[in-house]
Amino acid sequence: MREPDAPGVVTTGSRMAGVVLLINASMNVASVALLPGEAGFNPVHGVIADLVVGIALLTGREKWQKWAYVRAVLGGLIFGGILAAQGNWLGVAFQLMLSTSLVLMLAGRPGKLRLGAAVALCAPYFAIATLGLVAGRTGANPLNSAVLAARGEIEPASGTLRGTQFGYCIDVPARNWYLRTEAAAHRDNPLSDRWLTRPDLDAHVMIIGEEVDGAIVSQARYEEAVAGEAKKRLSDFHMVGREPLPGGAALHYTGRHLRLNLEYYRGAFADGSRAYQVVAFATPEHFAKVRDELSAMMQSFRPRCDAAAQAAASP
Repeated sequence: MREPDAPGVVTTGSRMAGVVLLINASMNVASVALLPGEAGFNPVHGVIADLVVGIALLTGREKWQKWAYVRAVLGGLIFGGILAAQGNWLGVAFQLMLSTSLVLMLAGRPGKLRLGAAVALCAPYFAIATLGLVAGRTGANPLNSAVLAARGEIEPASGTLRGTQFGYCIDVPARNWYLRTEAAAHRDNPLSDRWLTRPDLDAHVMIIGEEVDGAIVSQARYEEAVAGEAKKRLSDFHMVGREPLPGGAALHYTGRHLRLNLEYYRGAFADGSRAYQVVAFATPEHFAKVRDELSAMMQSFRPRCDAAAQAAASP
């Protein structure tokens, strides 16, 4: 039998909960430092609460145990609610695993079986969080496609992809590329009409369509506007070059966004009163690995898919 903890002293489970809270605070600090702006909410208040309560539990301050309960329950409700509002149900599940783990450690005087179950619940949470930090920093995540698919945010894509609001089309490689759902794409950029992604390399191809009533869009001015916008948005902007394409051109440039080095092919296509951007980007390391695929997709873009199909079918 396990020897009970002495009266007036927090239990082994409470001290373990303190360790878990301190680890969670450290993970959130690392997330803010390495991936600023990526969390979707500000974790500073949660970090402070985890540090204060975690240190109190670890140093044996029994009166703080009730605040640890409050943190466990409110953490599950508040952060779980934020993730649910974002449609991140996998994140909700992991947040509830952490909160349940804390409750199992804090309730009564837990034995080895309950403590083991608590560790088994929180271990996957920290493993996935660590993988997310590494993946977000390096831009490579072999499990990303499975995670995004489980969240219902992507579906496999290949062959000819047509626009939703506009009549363009683009050819997608046969393997490894996925189409983001409209909700997921609009969460990152409300202007996107289609958003393709290769999750394993965090490579993306986003298509934006625009229309100006009663005016003809100038190709030269459109390219100039696109380049100007990129220069304003990115730090360390460097224009590598320009490649003419059928119906438009691709601008090749590099820059930094949210402390991440990125490389771009950005297609600009003026077509009467309509204009299109095909924005392909990844970290320079992974851009090099998919350069041929991105270039082929850029060259395959047709502003008028139906007209191109009819021309191909004509004798």
